[in-house]
Amino acid sequence: MKVEIQLHEDDPGSIKIVHTKDNLGKKSIMTITYDNSVKSSPEELQRKAEENQHRLEAITSHHKQKSHAAAKESIRKYVLDSLDTSHPYLFITLTYGDKSNGRNKDEALRDILHIRRRFHNLFFPSFRPKKNAYTNKVPRPDYCPRMFFSLEKHQDGQYHIHLLIEWNLHPEILAHARSRTPFIHAWNTIVGRIRHRDHEDQLVISDEMVSRYKGYESHRHYGKTFDNLGVDDPWLMSRFLCEYFASDDLGLKKISNSPRNIHSKVIEDNHELITKAGSYLNKDQYFDREGINYLDHVVPEYSDYSN
Repeated sequence: MKVEIQLHEDDPGSIKIVHTKDNLGKKSIMTITYDNSVKSSPEELQRKAEENQHRLEAITSHHKQKSHAAAKESIRKYVLDSLDTSHPYLFITLTYGDKSNGRNKDEALRDILHIRRRFHNLFFPSFRPKKNAYTNKVPRPDYCPRMFFSLEKHQDGQYHIHLLIEWNLHPEILAHARSRTPFIHAWNTIVGRIRHRDHEDQLVISDEMVSRYKGYESHRHYGKTFDNLGVDDPWLMSRFLCEYFASDDLGLKKISNSPRNIHSKVIEDNHELITKAGSYLNKDQYFDREGINYLDHVVPEYSDYSN
């Protein structure tokens, strides 16, 4: 059967529906009359189309936000569940000195692997890890502090590296490392460099840190410089490691070793740790499933998330 809808020749306000039965050749005609007064104008049709588009965008945005929030909360919980809040954490940020470096994730991951290995070699020089072919993870030595890496991308496309180190190294292991010639050379070179800088460039807690976290105004190191700290102070160790990873002669030459471009601190407060690890290192831009940066910040293969 064939069906046609036609304008009625005799009545502009009507249409006719024509049914044709092919086997008999007979036609059945039904006329429907409509009222032109209820017909929408082009302007009204455009308005309704825009309203529908706004509704569609609102619904889509709502579902995307729920999806983004669920993904962010899942990763946030996984990271926080991996942290032992009974220890302080060294927090280090490394920035590339030249704009031609650090512009793709593969390069940044290679540099992170280099940093991880240098840390292990400093305290566990006999450790020779092999990458797990199944999990793609690089193991850590027994009794070694856990490391948690994260990447952040600037608006110009260049990455910088964040690193949390769970500072629970056993005193005997630290003492053994300090007795070795390579460690003594690295420590004396870098700490000597730090302690001979101008006052503003060797402040333990900078004005920028205070502006972001007001609690530092009452910190025991506020107003101090690194030459005021003892060798066992984790704040000095954090700064030493930061510059050890970025040193021209000892670390990655591509990482800036300017005290204004690399940052170190110690997180001793649980609230700050949760804020830093849970939110600061998991910004919303990395949870847009349709964006190019989706989960671009996580580095599970070189981070020690499991306890």
